[in-house]
Amino acid sequence: LPAELFTAVLTLEPIPGVRNNIVLQFPVSEITPQFLDKIEVSKSLLSKPCWVLLVGGDGSGYDYQPDDWERLGCLLNLLAQHYDVHWLICSTPRTGKDAQTILERELDSQYLAESSWFEDRAENKIPMYLAAADKVFVTEDSMTMIGEALSSGKPVFSLQPERVNPNQRYLNALQRYVDRGLLVRHAIRELQSNSTLIESARFEQISESPLETLSNQLEKFI
Repeated sequence: LPAELFTAVLTLEPIPGVRNNIVLQFPVSEITPQFLDKIEVSKSLLSKPCWVLLVGGDGSGYDYQPDDWERLGCLLNLLAQHYDVHWLICSTPRTGKDAQTILERELDSQYLAESSWFEDRAENKIPMYLAAADKVFVTEDSMTMIGEALSSGKPVFSLQPERVNPNQRYLNALQRYVDRGLLVRHAIRELQSNSTLIESARFEQISESPLETLSNQLEKFI
């Protein structure tokens, strides 16, 4: 459909020649730092430092093998032990039962604060986990998950399996976040070899919530 039929066209990448194109900071989400501040977090999650892992699966040029999930489970143990944190884990439909089984097997239960596996859950706990966590780790295969993570205003690390072949448009979007100091990218194997890379990561703060930015942009077309 022609762009002229719409008040505004929202995209993550610029559309050449479209005057009513609004290039979004992140995919549209209810998640903002202000939204997370209002969430009532379970006391059990506030009693210990927590990091959250948002787990995706095959897609967008990312292909996970059992070895990748095993390596990821080992990485979670390593980081938990090194930084004295506990994990909050939330999976998605693409994660699948096989990956869940491997992660549950590999992750030492003493480092798990709480998990919300898509195959088992009745509610979406991503907002509560983001509110409780000090840092956010997300598998790099889902721009929606990355967007939710970035919208939280917290430090975000994306994780890659061994077999990675995203298209250039996807890579461009990731690189914009890296260039703005909002995202640090690592291969799972890389962090497993050198967990101190977490300490050297530097992040910029979001100046205003993504929804406020979008609202201000839309005012120009209304």
